[in-house]
Amino acid sequence: MGIDAEMFIKTRQKLSNKSVRSLSVDLCEAFGSDKFFLQRKEDKHALSISSSINQDSNEVPEIIPNNGETFIEISLWTRYYGDNYERGDVCLILNVANWFKNRLPDCEVWYGGDSSGVEFEQLTEEKINEIWNHFCLVGHKPYERGFGDDNSSLNNDGCSNPKCDFCNVKMLRYGWGPNYAAYRCYGCGLNMKTDKETGQLVITEKE
Repeated sequence: MGIDAEMFIKTRQKLSNKSVRSLSVDLCEAFGSDKFFLQRKEDKHALSISSSINQDSNEVPEIIPNNGETFIEISLWTRYYGDNYERGDVCLILNVANWFKNRLPDCEVWYGGDSSGVEFEQLTEEKINEIWNHFCLVGHKPYERGFGDDNSSLNNDGCSNPKCDFCNVKMLRYGWGPNYAAYRCYGCGLNMKTDKETGQLVITEKE
């Protein structure tokens, strides 16, 4: 199971449910409603006022607002991105954080994951730069290569990673099975897999 990104805002502004809903609509208009987890039947928009924030650790207590603070949860629809888990949409995560710093001056933005013990930490300017610099250096490669090292000449089942002639890099393997392998180029998105009958590599859409 993957780690989903979680984010919430600490602010001392007096915000009503109506004003938070209006802010939520602006957020979805700016980034696209598909970037957030909306539940129409439950009347849950991208933003909601929360009385406490739970963390994924039995040893870490929930986060409670201090007197005068309001917590606003943000229902991001992406995986977590961070050192040792370079998976999620880091551009969305950091841009949403900066959007709130602009819309709610003096607010604090807190970021974490929903599993694997990833605790919340404040997205200060220093932390945002740290995450961005890490992304610029490695992108998503550490996570992608966890499923198959593109530098290896031969995998443990005897298959070798093909080379993308367009990008001039070895493709990453993401599919395994009897007489089967699937590969993706992280440069152009080309997908290839072995035909189970002929054993030959063919271009295909990602499964």
